[in-house]
Amino acid sequence: MCSNWFSDALWGGMQWQLEHHLFPTMPRYKYKALHPVLRQWSQEHGLDFRTSGELEILVQNIEQLKKIGNQPAVEGNPDSTPLFKQV
Repeated sequence: MCSNWFSDALWGGMQWQLEHHLFPTMPRYKYKALHPVLRQWSQEHGLDFRTSGELEILVQNIEQLKKIGNQPAVEGNPDSTPLFKQV
């Protein structure tokens, strides 16, 4: 969840991704009211409903990028050689 209006604008409303994918034609301004309804519904049906803060998501993304970046190269994958010559 975004903690302020600036983060909401910066991330483009990604905190409402679930709401958007379940109800794609619903106006964005209604997602905040829908969020607790979806949380309650998921609890009633025994589904995991996780919410993370901005900092936690950034840390998770950086850890995932480190994990991927430290894995050995896979034969057949393209390397970083430019496809076109620089002029």
